[in-house]
Amino acid sequence: MKRAMDVVKVGDRLRFDDRIHVLAGLDGPRCRLLAEEDASVQVLLLTQVLGAQDFDVLDHPRSTRRKVPAHGPLDGLDPAVREKALAWEGATGT
Repeated sequence: MKRAMDVVKVGDRLRFDDRIHVLAGLDGPRCRLLAEEDASVQVLLLTQVLGAQDFDVLDHPRSTRRKVPAHGPLDGLDPAVREKALAWEGATGT
């Protein structure tokens, strides 16, 4: 089973790239990180930050963070309904 990813929010302190940053903004798939050490700003893909080996959210316990399922949105559906949705998706070309 895939592990649920931690969700971050603006204002969270993060460990990324061997430094401590504050998540200063989210804009679609991009995030702005403000380094605590020197106030430098980086704009990166959020997936790049979340997928980093040293990524961690600091200052609050893991159990209090929101979780998003690592599975697709159709996974909880009845199998027959899921098959209909997948067939419809294929018919629309998306």
